[in-house]
Amino acid sequence: MNVRRFFNTTGPCNIEPILTGEPKPELGESDAFRLCTDLGLVAIEEGTPVIANPIYREVIACHLTFGQQLAIQKPKWQWEKPDKSLDMDRMLQEFQKFWRRHADIWETKSDYTEAFPHLLLQAFLQRVLNGNGNIERECAAGSGRMDLGIEYNDHRYIIEIKLVHQHDSPQTVREEGLEQINEYRDTFAPDAPAYLLIFDRRQKTKEKSWDERITWEQDGDVTVLGC
Repeated sequence: MNVRRFFNTTGPCNIEPILTGEPKPELGESDAFRLCTDLGLVAIEEGTPVIANPIYREVIACHLTFGQQLAIQKPKWQWEKPDKSLDMDRMLQEFQKFWRRHADIWETKSDYTEAFPHLLLQAFLQRVLNGNGNIERECAAGSGRMDLGIEYNDHRYIIEIKLVHQHDSPQTVREEGLEQINEYRDTFAPDAPAYLLIFDRRQKTKEKSWDERITWEQDGDVTVLGC
């Protein structure tokens, strides 16, 4: 199956609301969506559309980001610390640099405009880890979030992705993200280092300089990144 053709925004089933966690009532009304559920690609869990299982989440994400992965050069710096843990701070700082250099141009070529930040981050992580670690993805339409759990040499890390839209309050989105990280910690790893990545999609933010848009700060034990 050509996953990209099947799931792109103009194909039989647009799964962008599942990838971003945004609500889209008409998602479940199409024959294409019902076909996806019949094929076992998409499931309904407690009334919420989700990608059916971890294998499909991995396969679909890898296929949708394959082109970006090929274009991403593997960083030359060493991301593994002496204790075999990941240098997540350095890795995500590299992602911020990468986002700054490429996001505006690559986004215009993307089928998934709304899910573009999620997919580009996953492409970056997939390329850097290069099979040496696992990425666990949790996404569901209407959840307003995507959780990424990274496992590497018995160390675990949490990345929460949130979007700020035109009608959103950045502070409210931030507070929601911090709360959702705590929820995910309970199920994934209670003591895992956590990172909240906030992509501000408002037009007035895109008109700011990159020095204003790229931020890095601590909120308790959570590192909050602005992109």
